[in-house]
Amino acid sequence: MNNPIIDEVRAARASIAAEHGYDREKILAWARAEQAAIKNMNPKASLPTPDPPFIQAVMTATTPTRRRRLAPGQA
Repeated sequence: MNNPIIDEVRAARASIAAEHGYDREKILAWARAEQAAIKNMNPKASLPTPDPPFIQAVMTATTPTRRRRLAPGQA
């Protein structure tokens, strides 16, 4: 049983490998260049993560405090 999506991915992979002479270093350099080009076209493609102090401030401001329940007769 053949899956057309898997066949398409394998064909694309084989085509890219053949274009670069099956050299792993050339394929990796090409992939990094493609990724950088896409990132430069749309800088918001990967969302930045907030700094840890901002996260801590948000968590502290919105996290309710828990009170320890006391047993009857304890003050």
